[in-house]
Amino acid sequence: YISLNPKIMKISRQNIKDVIAIGIPGSITNFAQSFGMALLNSSLAAYGANKVAAMGITQKIYSIVILVIVGFAFGAQPLIGYNYGAKNWQRLKDILRFDTLVLVAYAIIVGGLLIIFAKPVTALFMNQASIVSASSYMLIATIITTPFVGIILVYTTVFQSIGNAWGAFVMAITRQGIIYFIVLEILKSTLGYHGIVWSQATSDILTWIIGYFMFKKSLDLKDKLKK
Repeated sequence: YISLNPKIMKISRQNIKDVIAIGIPGSITNFAQSFGMALLNSSLAAYGANKVAAMGITQKIYSIVILVIVGFAFGAQPLIGYNYGAKNWQRLKDILRFDTLVLVAYAIIVGGLLIIFAKPVTALFMNQASIVSASSYMLIATIITTPFVGIILVYTTVFQSIGNAWGAFVMAITRQGIIYFIVLEILKSTLGYHGIVWSQATSDILTWIIGYFMFKKSLDLKDKLKK
């Protein structure tokens, strides 16, 4: 029997702890995105309003691509959690392979088309030559590492699904948090405007490397399949 009486409703401390441990990285991810965007606009402001406007167009186009990837990645999360809990390692391996294949293939196809048609696409938002030129350049620099972002999201969903709060936390504070801040400051001081534009791509690759080693350490499917 299921009762709606709140007096007999009980939640263990461990369950509360687990929800908070996994939930906090998710909220930090949303905060980091806003923080990264504010930091980027602040850095571009020194190069004029046109550069800020160009990045605004780039981010609008990029967000459409990323939101589809996020939808696919987090759509697989329940399957990852169910099969991890059931210790169905072969099926979990197949799910992760398919998940990665879909995300990377989508990123390559859509990203490739946007790179090829960068100028016509950005011109749909504002037909001003200087802004279109800057925005198309920014779009190429931003979209080129989208396949890595897809894999990063696979790692993030795995960490959240298997209860690896530390792994999920690290993923939350790297790509558009600590790693991005450090990369942006270094490239901005060394390469100026071009360093700012390419800072997100550099951060994506570094985050992917960190996520790869953490993933291998936390979920060694080869070892589990042998057992």
